Formats: sequence, C-alpha cells, structure tokens
Amino acid sequence: MKPTIIAPIGGDSSAIFRGIREFGAEKIILLHVREHRKDADNLKAELAKFSVPALSMQMSEPVWESIFRTIGQMRNEDSMINVGASYSRLKSAAISAAFVNGMRGFDVEGDKIMPLPVLKLPYYGMIAKKKMEILQFLAKHGGKESALESITKSLNMSLPLLSYYINGNAKTEGLKQAGLVETKAKGRHVIVFLTLTGRLLMESIA
Repeated sequence: MKPTIIAPIGGDSSAIFRGIREFGAEKIILLHVREHRKDADNLKAELAKFSVPALSMQMSEPVWESIFRTIGQMRNEDSMINVGASYSRLKSAAISAAFVNGMRGFDVEGDKIMPLPVLKLPYYGMIAKKKMEILQFLAKHGGKESALESITKSLNMSLPLLSYYINGNAKTEGLKQAGLVETKAKGRHVIVFLTLTGRLLMESIA
C-alpha cells in the first residue's frame, strides 16, 4: 500500500516529486504558512497532472504548536513525512514532530533520499501512565500554573506520590528531569506548569 506523504513546503518543490518516485503516494498533504499558500496551490495543480491527490493545510501561529498538533493527528503506520521541500522553520518543527510521534520520515538532498533515524516508538509511549495523567491535567488547563494541591485533589493522588512523579528520586527521573514540567514557589504553594517541550508533546496527542 502506498503511504500518505505529509510534506511541509516553502523550499524546493522538486523534493516532493523525488519522494513520490521513491515511495509512491496514496495522497500528499501539503503543510504551509500563509505566505506560501500560492506555492501550495501551484503544487496541487502540478500533482493533479500525475493523478496524485493533494490536500493543502495552512499552519497557524505559533507554527511549532500547529505542526505538532497537525502531524500528531495524522500519525499512523501508512504516513511518512517528507521535509525536503520545506524551509528551515517548518522543517525543524516537522522533524521534531516525526521523532515525538515515531513516524517515518525522510529528507531529500539533490537526488538522494535521506531517511530520518526515527524510532518507531513515540515519545509518549515511554511515559508512565500516572505521569501522563499529570501532563494531561496540565494540558487541559492550557499548560498554565496549577498548584500541587489542586492536582492531587483532581487526580486522587497523594502529595508525596505527586512529588515523586514530578521530581523523581536518586533512581528514577521525574517529569522535571525530562524537561516536560517546571515548578516554582508562589506564596505558600508550589506551582507546576508545562514547559514548551511539554506543551508540544501534548499537542501531538491532543
């Protein structure tokens, strides 16, 4: 079965056709920012000449979060990411999203296909269930500040256990060591919030 190719654009469009020659394509999904909408329309017209269905999707700001959310929603075994036709900002975001979601991907350099060394296991598949519940709680509140007491009450989790999942111990890393949350003192309370990495991860599984 031919894959669905997800392709952020804004650079050399010949990389789109190089990818099709190598892997085929059930369809192409072109991801673009507003200033490259005309490029996406032109590419759709070119792809139609080769009977390749194409869909264009405009990424909103902030672009990184939009890319992570969009690629996360499209993840499946038949999808691949082609970053060869993109410009630097979309390319970096799409490569990162490929790693987080465990999705196959490739770059194109001249006439060469360069596979991305992506593990098949998505990052969130390696996070323990209770830690994921904490991340999901924070994401549900926009990733903004939540007091430890509020989290313990909502998740029916003791304060020592919550602290363990967030801070870890000598043998086990917590969410802070993984770079997914930060904490700070605010009056008499300790506040927890998602880092940028934590927000992007949660965008992938929203």
